[in-house]
Amino acid sequence: MKYKKVHICSSFNGCSVNSYLMSRIYDFLLGNGISLSEAPDECDVVILGTCANVGMDEKRAMAAVEGYLKRYGGSKPLIVTGCLPDINPDFFKGKSGVIAVGAKGIDELDRIFKARRPIRDFRPNNLQEKFCLDDTVSDSSYYQYYSPAKYYIEISRGCLNNCSYCAIKKAKGKLKSKPLELVIAEFRKGVSLGFKQFVLLGDECGGYGLDIGTDFAGLLGKISRIKGDFEIMVSNLEPSRLISVYSSLRDILPRLKISYINLPFQSGNDRILKLMNRNYHAQEAVKIVRDLKKLSPLTRIETNFIYGFPSETRKEFLDSLKISGLFDTVSFFIYSERKGTAAGKLKGKISREEIERRTGLIKKLIDKDGSRYYFADANLKRRKGSALFKKGPS
Repeated sequence: MKYKKVHICSSFNGCSVNSYLMSRIYDFLLGNGISLSEAPDECDVVILGTCANVGMDEKRAMAAVEGYLKRYGGSKPLIVTGCLPDINPDFFKGKSGVIAVGAKGIDELDRIFKARRPIRDFRPNNLQEKFCLDDTVSDSSYYQYYSPAKYYIEISRGCLNNCSYCAIKKAKGKLKSKPLELVIAEFRKGVSLGFKQFVLLGDECGGYGLDIGTDFAGLLGKISRIKGDFEIMVSNLEPSRLISVYSSLRDILPRLKISYINLPFQSGNDRILKLMNRNYHAQEAVKIVRDLKKLSPLTRIETNFIYGFPSETRKEFLDSLKISGLFDTVSFFIYSERKGTAAGKLKGKISREEIERRTGLIKKLIDKDGSRYYFADANLKRRKGSALFKKGPS
């Protein structure tokens, strides 16, 4: 069947990498002469982007699929993409009319839509607002990524890490870096177009180049030689990668303006980091962050902490709080057990009562400085299921 009109939407707009994927599909559809509809009732097929980074995101995505099936009963196909298809393939068994196309298999869209131009040809440098902003979430620095004034470059996909709690690698696979010359060519194009802000996107930017004979510092070194008045934002730079390239990066920083780095610590305690299979010591990373902020005081550094990880003591949790003041923005996530992960087999699950006590301590930080601290799960819990595909006016 040749689809002529498509409704495209996302179950959660809080992930810059997912926003990039959905914007890429959006451009792919238009580039192949396919009309887009804002109303799912008026289309031939629906494409739903999903996030399944934590359990609550996964439930939200599944609720969106179920809501669609309840409303349309398989009368028109639903193509589900993003992380959910690879993280939870069992969910799709027996669901008639649902086509699961994971992020790794996105080329399947070429066949489904009988595309003249393959999706590999589409590398959007601007994101669609509808996939970046979400009025159910407030005060999250995730959304500082969106702006028509920003120029986006996806530098890599996948990850070399094997964090014990993470299910995303099932969806994204091993690291695949974009060739250095292509990244630089995209960057030069953005500069020639007059852009001043550049966002480097990747599932783990710090691993860039390790599969093609270079590294992240090598990329930034090349960028630093490009003439122009611009700044850089870096998504998802894992602390162990920052540590490994910092001696080289330190020499580059004076000639490169980095305005933002997402540096997910996940814990401030070494025992917990070891259980998480995060290959660095907390204080070693802290030392580098302090030095970086001295060298580049205008760089805003965001971090994430997971709390309630199996066997984490109250004192170990407090180790994370102790270093949280070092960062400009801090997001807290309750540990979410993912099926098939090594962390799911660990003993010492933290009780709900203890999670609530620790949540209370985080809320005190938020009450004291809500511009710095962000309790991600608090906002997620306020969502009463997915609003997608519910009965009512479209």
